[in-house]
Amino acid sequence: MLKILNCLIVFLFLCSCDGRNYIDPKNTQILAEHKMNFPKESTVHFPQQLGSEVDIIYNEGIENNNLNLYLVERNVSEKDINKLLNRLIDTKYYRGGGKNLLIINRNEKIIDGFSEFPKIDSANLQGDVPVPNFISYKNGIPADPNYEFYIIHTDNKERQFKNEILGENASMPSNWKHGITYGVAVNKLEKNIIYWVAVW
Repeated sequence: MLKILNCLIVFLFLCSCDGRNYIDPKNTQILAEHKMNFPKESTVHFPQQLGSEVDIIYNEGIENNNLNLYLVERNVSEKDINKLLNRLIDTKYYRGGGKNLLIINRNEKIIDGFSEFPKIDSANLQGDVPVPNFISYKNGIPADPNYEFYIIHTDNKERQFKNEILGENASMPSNWKHGITYGVAVNKLEKNIIYWVAVW
């Protein structure tokens, strides 16, 4: 009996230490509702069920083409990170801070909790692989060399959002005035995984 009790305590401890082992129905439902606003193929890489150690960030700023969904999983075990990386083994990735990354809405600033988009000379922006700025979660992620950005898909086609045709994004260069990007960012040092989709 004591042996069974000890095993149960160890099991409960492991579940409490790893948010991925505990399914949080509320977080799972919130993510599912936000995913419905994006093309189905752009969200299939997100986990189907969520634990408690997550952040869900959703932006719906149509007037500034600030349309994105981020899921941040925190304190992910090395085993689970490696399992994900094995699934992404054929997906091209870029390290944070690299010249290839074109940051969407690079000029966004959050002031008193609200996003502002100062004018920018977008013609001189460099990079050919669009990734979100992630500023709603944490500033500076695209410049962080500890992050690896796995780009599942990106293109520069005109899009609709909730049946509204999006205007050109003034914060992007001429060949990226419209588009979509989705993928996964991994930071082994911080044990974070960020799943994203962004439309502009």
